[in-house]
Amino acid sequence: MARGALFFRRTPAPAAHATLTLMKNYLVLVLVLIAAALLGEFVFAFADWNKTQACATAGGRNCAPRVMLSR
Repeated sequence: MARGALFFRRTPAPAAHATLTLMKNYLVLVLVLIAAALLGEFVFAFADWNKTQACATAGGRNCAPRVMLSR
């Protein structure tokens, strides 16, 4: 590397840098939304599992949802 080459290093244009930053922000936003949806699914699945375990621990009576029979 030549001694003066350090001063002529090519940097991205400001518009290109702003576009990359904006794209990264959108990518982060999409990832956050996906993570929130997955976390919500996990929370509901855990709540259902916890309800089943509490019912089984209590003796297992009336654990299943009630079936409405029509006569």
